[in-house]
Amino acid sequence: MLSPLIQARSVTMNDLSAFRVQHLVLLVGTNPLPNYVAALLLAAEQGDVYLLHTANTLQVAERLSAQIHKKRHDLTFIPWEIHKSDPQRIEQQMKRLARKLGPNAQVGLNYTGGSKPMAVQSYHSLRTAFPRGIFSYLDADTLSLVIEAPGLPTQQIFVGQSVAVDFETLFALHDYEIPHPRQEAKQPQFCRSLVDVHLTSQGMRDWYTWRRTLSQAAPLLPGAAQYPTLRPVIEAFVDLSQGQTPLEDGVAKALGFTSLRSCADFFKGKWLEEYAFDALASQTEVLKLRDWGIGLQPQKPGQRPFELDIAAIRGYQLFAISCMATDRAAKAKEHLLEVFVRARQIGGDEARFAVVCLVDNYQALQDEVSETWNAQDKIRVFGREHLPDLAQHFQEWITTASQIR
Repeated sequence: MLSPLIQARSVTMNDLSAFRVQHLVLLVGTNPLPNYVAALLLAAEQGDVYLLHTANTLQVAERLSAQIHKKRHDLTFIPWEIHKSDPQRIEQQMKRLARKLGPNAQVGLNYTGGSKPMAVQSYHSLRTAFPRGIFSYLDADTLSLVIEAPGLPTQQIFVGQSVAVDFETLFALHDYEIPHPRQEAKQPQFCRSLVDVHLTSQGMRDWYTWRRTLSQAAPLLPGAAQYPTLRPVIEAFVDLSQGQTPLEDGVAKALGFTSLRSCADFFKGKWLEEYAFDALASQTEVLKLRDWGIGLQPQKPGQRPFELDIAAIRGYQLFAISCMATDRAAKAKEHLLEVFVRARQIGGDEARFAVVCLVDNYQALQDEVSETWNAQDKIRVFGREHLPDLAQHFQEWITTASQIR
């Protein structure tokens, strides 16, 4: 459909001015994010945006127009229903649209969304009716607009940072409300001591053995004589007690809990979420993240709530991270699958996913899920060896995945 790619470059939004049109046609599918980006970049001032939707995606189109309107008050939105799969009916509906626009209209089509029959037939119909039209799609792998314009070679224009989306907007496109998440990690220094403990299998086993004592009526803090591998966290308990002999209730209160027993979930694995989030938060300025948070809890009436351990947005690209303090690949895979399904639903094909765990053979797990889930280059597994320098590994991952240039 497109001529061979000849030109690739990175530009600012102003460089897109030659490709903005007065009448922008968008194909609405189940993921409205590419349409949101295309509308903000390609609709001319005071332009009309035609939202081609099916009977099942009208509400998606309505949410899309509402969110775009918050950024572009100048635009007018026109919903236009077409069939999802019948080429003849789509052709008839597109001819009707072409007649409404008129032969001299300045028309552009972005065909990233919608079904394949919608994309093929709408391109064919509008290309025939408007030979000087501008046709484009948003490439998820390169975060680029690929544009076919009259008299020019095919353009590939990097737009990964040209549109900034926050959590509220991203989730609202999918009809979710989301309380703004916490943006500061809890007890990062203490969590670092637990990383030091878990760098060895023996330390991990001893920590598990001690954690089991928390079910007792009056659990005690671990001692160095009984648990020599837990020395880093034992020293951290002293630091929490301001250098004094640590007491159970004092340590719990310093960590934000009422008793040592109430620390059980935190000691089991929440500490790894806090440590990973602190690593990510330390890179927000370097990576120019638009939004980030821990413990995201999107809510939609009538649907079971879900949670994303950690998430961030760079430009319009979602990064979702699940954390699981386990050295068992099967357990880590289970958590990764959950974040993969949920975050892909929200962030679309542009989204990237990771799990932070204690698996030693992390590369085998990453290769397995990437192939099985057809998600090459979209998934990262951070294992035990990544933990000491996790912030740097996050930076390298996001830099590569978001095509930072």
